[in-house]
Amino acid sequence: MFNNIYKNILSFDNNQLAIRYLLSFGVFYSHMFAIYGLKEPALLWGVHSLGWYSVNGFFFISGILIAQSYNSKNIITYFLARVFRIMPAYVVSLFVAVFLAIVFSDASISIYAYDFINYIFSNLIPLNGINSAISGIWIATGQPSAMNNSIWTIPFEIFCYIFIVPLIMSSISKKYKLLLLFVSIYFLTKLGIFYSIGLKLDLLRVIFYFSLGIATYISAKNKTINLYFIGSLLVLISLDSNFKESILNICFLSCIVLVGFYFKSLIKLKNDLTYGMYLYAWPISQSVKWGVDNFHLALILAFLFLIILSWLSWIYIESPFLNIKNKLKYVIVKGK
Repeated sequence: MFNNIYKNILSFDNNQLAIRYLLSFGVFYSHMFAIYGLKEPALLWGVHSLGWYSVNGFFFISGILIAQSYNSKNIITYFLARVFRIMPAYVVSLFVAVFLAIVFSDASISIYAYDFINYIFSNLIPLNGINSAISGIWIATGQPSAMNNSIWTIPFEIFCYIFIVPLIMSSISKKYKLLLLFVSIYFLTKLGIFYSIGLKLDLLRVIFYFSLGIATYISAKNKTINLYFIGSLLVLISLDSNFKESILNICFLSCIVLVGFYFKSLIKLKNDLTYGMYLYAWPISQSVKWGVDNFHLALILAFLFLIILSWLSWIYIESPFLNIKNKLKYVIVKGK
């Protein structure tokens, strides 16, 4: 069993894409409740929303996948891969959120032009916390003013790419790692982790789920538990004082590893719509809420529109940029 998990984590001959589809749907489904002013569903006996667990799962599996990417590339191709995978669709999602707000929330362009432009350009380079609220937009929904509450995670994902992966996996000297650590602390302040009386632990958690994913990859590679794995797991357990909640989190992560990296090719999926589903779900759901009062009908319509937009994003935005990334990678490797 463990040998299969080790092998699949290292080679990715697995069902991790199917897991990401489930997590994307979990975020979408949970947020639909919030947008309709309803209580978000929980996971089994958990005290948090389904979306909360889904985001944790995203960061955990992302840590595994990005660690593999870092391990198989040089530093230049690693960063190119991350930029070309994350940024194009993310930038488009900013414009999509503005477009849908103009069309469906009755927001006057003449009145909100500055707010829309500021929303796009203030979030264009996501190294700070996301500015996702425009007062007066979506006033008839359960989440007024919220342009896209899902994308708050993007700066944290990028932070993990730039700092957490090199800190854990690189072979640079302790002196440079210490410098990298201090710089990362500065960027954590920009992300709003630190405030006057302490830490925002609920934001900090995603970094440790990502770190646990990296540590899981290293454990699979070396076939032994490492200190990063133990440390990240202990921090995540300590963030939840409820023992039953900690057990649920461990079971949840274990299911991700089992289904994603043990069972081999149960579901063969080619197109990766998961990132688009995550990015576009919120503004689409807000738009549907503006015109449809029935929750169940809205859920179906929003999901259909989400699949269509995510497919278009994959075909015309994400895939082309991934092809450019692969060509640049070939040029860089050949040049060396």
